[in-house]
Amino acid sequence: MAVIVAGCNQPAVVAIGLMGCGAFAVGECGWTSVGKTVRWLAPLAVLVAVLNPLLQSSGSTELFRIGHQGVYLEAAVYGLVMAGMLAAMVLLSLGFSAAVGASELRDLLGRRMPVCALILSLGLRLVPQMSSRLQSMSATDKANTAFGNASAPSVGALSTRLMAWSLDDSLVQADSMRARGWGAGRRVTAAPRAASGEDRAELGLVLALGIAATVAALTMSAGWTFYPAMPPLTWSWGYALVGAFCLVPVLDGLWGAVRERRALWRR
Repeated sequence: MAVIVAGCNQPAVVAIGLMGCGAFAVGECGWTSVGKTVRWLAPLAVLVAVLNPLLQSSGSTELFRIGHQGVYLEAAVYGLVMAGMLAAMVLLSLGFSAAVGASELRDLLGRRMPVCALILSLGLRLVPQMSSRLQSMSATDKANTAFGNASAPSVGALSTRLMAWSLDDSLVQADSMRARGWGAGRRVTAAPRAASGEDRAELGLVLALGIAATVAALTMSAGWTFYPAMPPLTWSWGYALVGAFCLVPVLDGLWGAVRERRALWRR
């Protein structure tokens, strides 16, 4: 899904990917967590969408002029597409980090690719960790009354403190890994998870659908141009493939919730 979202600039494909990533994030994290992310993501996406037509004066359909600067429809649509791609990638990362935790990554990749498993687990944990620390620092500054009515610290000051905290934490993690023998030899898995026949069948179907959807999305994106004029949008079965593939993680989450409820009822 990441290839479809980040590698295709066809407006309809980007819209489908954005809706799929949003539904995936809501299903895994809930409305509250997604709402908190949208609070800072929406202004950033709007900034990207607005800046492109103001800075890129290209196209064949002029909407209006600001002084000597023309604003064109093609540049505006391109800005919206870039904003949609940005929002889709953030929502996809949010949902993926909630669905696949560090323990799952270690179970899947720990024996064959331990370095990749470590990098992915640390990377997925980095953004939520830094966001939580930033909220903690802001709450501490608001609760500190030693400076009376002094103004809140600047963004630069908060960034410096956050960077120092992250660097200190990285040193602690490196010492912890060295103490536990990381890199000393091949590591063993205490309880490896074996894939069943049902898991292999589901994986094969998802891979086949993903390859078909990716090829369809890249094909539609290759035939799309923004400048000097955009071609008309026409129906294609590729949209159905992309939509079906984007619904796979949502349906998988729903099916997992149904199985959990069935297990609880049986108990």
